[in-house]
Amino acid sequence: NVDLRAALESSSEDPQYASAYEPLVRSYTLVAPALAAGRVELPWAQSDMDRDGMADAASAPPLVDIVSVGTPHPDAGGPYAGKEGDTILLSASGSADPDGDPLQFRWDFTGNGTFETAWSSSPTIEARYTDDFSGVAVVEVSDGRHVASAAAAVTIANRPPEIERLDAVAQAAFRIEIAGEKWHDLSFTVDSDSGVLASLDLIRKPGSPSKQAATTDVMTFSLGEHVTPTLAYTPLNDHVNGQLGGDNPAWIVVVFPDGQEQRMFHNFNVRHPTTWTWTLSDLASFFVRSGTTFRASLHDAGSDDLTATWEFGDGTSVREKFWNNGVSPDPPQSQGGTAPFDVNTTVVHGSSPRGSFTVTLTVRDDDGGVTHATLALSDG
Repeated sequence: NVDLRAALESSSEDPQYASAYEPLVRSYTLVAPALAAGRVELPWAQSDMDRDGMADAASAPPLVDIVSVGTPHPDAGGPYAGKEGDTILLSASGSADPDGDPLQFRWDFTGNGTFETAWSSSPTIEARYTDDFSGVAVVEVSDGRHVASAAAAVTIANRPPEIERLDAVAQAAFRIEIAGEKWHDLSFTVDSDSGVLASLDLIRKPGSPSKQAATTDVMTFSLGEHVTPTLAYTPLNDHVNGQLGGDNPAWIVVVFPDGQEQRMFHNFNVRHPTTWTWTLSDLASFFVRSGTTFRASLHDAGSDDLTATWEFGDGTSVREKFWNNGVSPDPPQSQGGTAPFDVNTTVVHGSSPRGSFTVTLTVRDDDGGVTHATLALSDG
């Protein structure tokens, strides 16, 4: 019941004179809607004695104080800390309801007013932060009639990017040719530290040597390995042709993807009782002088944009930008996106300094993280 002051009926016939209030209390029974705690002003009681639509008198303002009963006590836990890319377990297990009502929970991971979860009976949730962050996580708790919220501090540190691989590679096919004495044969192999990359066999037959050449597929190999081609010539174990030794010029031809060729010549012209081999010790320096392809695999644990800067030791450099979303910069403390963020990049450098030199790759993320890697090469 709410007690409201009321006016008695006036004996005056002139409605312009307000009725005097008497110490009379009339009681009204109100059924209140679901109201938040605090004070609410109800509509005033008014009288319109001449029925002209305008109030002739009004009551004092009725005020109702709303007292919260049974409101849940929320607890967001925390403080929470981690690094970008981490999954943080947020817990509102400390929340309680004074009436023992079952509770429902929902979470706003960054305190921006948007709830990432629907209502759930579980007080815990795994939140993944893909970017550095300093702010709060907010939990709302409901008993079905009342809703209350609490916040907890969240601090997510940046992780610097990583260079997971850096190497220099060459691409080429190999062709072998032989001229001179008929029916002698060549066996060709390309070896590296990781094993045999390719092999060919060729017999000198009547006709043009260029039409009898044998060619490998295009190969990609690391210049960090020792790439060694070898020709084996067997002058005494071939088809009878009237000449035990013979004279056979031979070529190893390096064919680049753009069609350019580099020819290397050797003449087998001495009678050998056993197989005669011609080995080029290490072709890495040959490819360094002819142009090199550099490859790198970049990794960021979060969803940062990455910038890669290549410095080739000759005063030249190349800079590349990799947007996490593929089109535009990553806003500060933005969650979501692609995480982890992995990038494979390739840069071709047309020529390199003579002698030994060092290639430096520097990778930065958009939060100030930085890492470096170097690769030493030599053309001799």
